[in-house]
Amino acid sequence: MKKIFLLLIIVSFFGCKSSLMNYALEKKGMYDDKLKMREFTRDSAKIVFFEMAHIGTSLYYEDVKLKIDSLDKQNFYFYLELIKGAESSDSIRRKFIKITGIAFQKEGYMGSLDSIFTSKGIKLKKELISQPKYATQGLTDTNSANVDGSLNDIINYYEIKYQPIILEACDYEVSLYEVPKCPSTLKKEIRDDIILNFRNNHVLENLSKEKRQKIAIIYGKGHLKGITEGLLEMGYQEVVSK
Repeated sequence: MKKIFLLLIIVSFFGCKSSLMNYALEKKGMYDDKLKMREFTRDSAKIVFFEMAHIGTSLYYEDVKLKIDSLDKQNFYFYLELIKGAESSDSIRRKFIKITGIAFQKEGYMGSLDSIFTSKGIKLKKELISQPKYATQGLTDTNSANVDGSLNDIINYYEIKYQPIILEACDYEVSLYEVPKCPSTLKKEIRDDIILNFRNNHVLENLSKEKRQKIAIIYGKGHLKGITEGLLEMGYQEVVSK
């Protein structure tokens, strides 16, 4: 999600310069056709982290599914990333947009960018699609669980740790799928705290109580650093590929 927000900023600066936009997408790994994974071990326990991209090529997501299938056959259990928000009120959703500057996606991650690319005349080097739904990649209620936080959790965390969020008239002028005219002025370290750190801790808390020996974490690349640090503190060691 954070990378999508950064892409919107990049587009606004680059305008119709397709070469610069393609360079930015390539640097962020969105043209990769193979998923990168990290492996961690502690005694007999094994954790695999999928460096997931929320926008990528069809070949990339075919590779993701192949890796999911392979680990499923090895009896891995999958931790999934997806902010829970179906039960959240309109005000909670608007508070989230206000502090993050990130609107909700009506048609997946790529839907937020398609219209902008078209209006700016940007021609992509490869066709990109949104991350497929988990069910299409072989993930079910039996072999996986959503361990992410909820919108309510995130808002409560922010208001307790920092300050109450006061919605203004301009926050209601647009739909939940548009960034309001009074955009977020949140400092990067605070945004990272609520979008990354808080949610990383949800993953680590679940792991601390986990009885299964094989876990695969399917989370965005931006979560890798924080989750890796937490795993190392828990006594895991990263397996370095030769």
